[in-house]
Amino acid sequence: MTLRAMAKPVLTAMILLVAAMLAAKADGFVIFAGADGTALWSANEAYVFVLTRHIGHRVSYLRFPWFLVKNYLGGIEDPDDDSRSLSVIRVTPSVVERHTVAIGNREPGSEPKSYAPRKGRIYVNYPALGGLCFWAADHFEAAAQEERRGFYGQGLTEKDFDTGWSERTFGVAPGSASSTFSVRVGESLELSVNSHTTLMGAGTISIKVLRPGKNPEVEWDHVTHWGIVGRTEYQSIFHEGAGLNNPVAR
Repeated sequence: MTLRAMAKPVLTAMILLVAAMLAAKADGFVIFAGADGTALWSANEAYVFVLTRHIGHRVSYLRFPWFLVKNYLGGIEDPDDDSRSLSVIRVTPSVVERHTVAIGNREPGSEPKSYAPRKGRIYVNYPALGGLCFWAADHFEAAAQEERRGFYGQGLTEKDFDTGWSERTFGVAPGSASSTFSVRVGESLELSVNSHTTLMGAGTISIKVLRPGKNPEVEWDHVTHWGIVGRTEYQSIFHEGAGLNNPVAR
């Protein structure tokens, strides 16, 4: 074999080796995200609580095929990034408030869940804060011991509701059904909630206020990701203040 003939396969092997080394160092980005919401309303007031979670993985391209196969078979790896936040929207005929509260504890089952409007407050089971809590304008506070009496349990069901309140849940995640509904608040205001989940698990949630003769007012609009994303999009979700307390009222 001539020197020229030998050089070609050697050069090819070197190129493949360099490509493999670069692939081993370069990262791909994967996000698994979902959202669970609860709408509560009476004749003149409504609340919407939406818990969102983003789970992020940074995986080298060389290991990427194995990562996909492993997760498909149920061997889910610990995430590189994990952020959760709760968006709270309160609507009355005269006021619309929106707040975002960071959820710092990542223990499974530690997040807020099961709400109950009772005695002028919105109570919630929040294990990370010790169980029964209530929404205090822009944050949660632990309920006093005497307040805990009279509830049917920390699960908080409609048995705990004040008369005149209703509830509906919705969400976006693989297997979730899409949902659209609206509730009347006062004489002429409606709160509209739309959630949509794609076959691949991604989806959107849109919450709007509808007033007669006016364009819909978008109070919350959220897109969930489920799969591969670019570096810029990944960093914008996990490294630019995602989940920080950001109250807005008007």
